[in-house]
Amino acid sequence: LFCLSKQNLLFIMSKPAQKSIQFSQAPVRLKKGNTHTATIIWMHGLGDTANGWKDALERIVNSLPHIQAILPTAPKMSITFQGG
Repeated sequence: LFCLSKQNLLFIMSKPAQKSIQFSQAPVRLKKGNTHTATIIWMHGLGDTANGWKDALERIVNSLPHIQAILPTAPKMSITFQGG
């Protein structure tokens, strides 16, 4: 379970420990109508951004106006790939 604010994604774990991640940019928010009854929070993969998925999620939101989509972009961080 997690909660999304403008710049932070707060992971609420089963234990009392909580971790907050600071995002460098505001999430992309897609909504066709004035009201929604469902929300999709789309988490992109390694090396991607919210904008990489924006077109795909816009098609879903445009065809289902009761849905809003929130696409956060994860902060950049160093990784070790294939033992690198």
